[in-house]
Amino acid sequence: MKTMSNSLSFSTKLILLATPLLVNQAYAYSGNCETLHLLVPESIYQKYQVSSGNPVVYHGISKGCDKVDTETAECLDYVFGQTTFAFGSGPDIDIEFKESNGDKTAKIRVQQNYCFLEAGHITVEPRKGGFEYNITEGSYGDNTPGLVTITSIEAL
Repeated sequence: MKTMSNSLSFSTKLILLATPLLVNQAYAYSGNCETLHLLVPESIYQKYQVSSGNPVVYHGISKGCDKVDTETAECLDYVFGQTTFAFGSGPDIDIEFKESNGDKTAKIRVQQNYCFLEAGHITVEPRKGGFEYNITEGSYGDNTPGLVTITSIEAL
């Protein structure tokens, strides 16, 4: 008696293995392990604004903004994706914040490694000023995106 896996053609097995990569399941945040969300809570915008021309994307692509503050029109959820060509790159971005009533700034770099068979590791590097943040790495198996939430900024 043949088992089911032995009776499937090679191409059918390949499609079944690739299906998790092709199906975008509904989660609280859009995307999969190839996606990185940079969350900037409304409380940050009470004191800071994103500097003009930001965020700057060095690797990967910007997918826009998933959530906008209805009062200030500021982006609360920036979304980035990896490039998918051979030897692709995960998202690598800088974002600078400027005090709303001053000249002080703070800058942070957020980078997520390329996702292939496992979620990309996320690194956060303050470039200027101080930041507090939380990192939630995505999951290849659960098809969930990575999240970086900025919780506090101290500009210089």
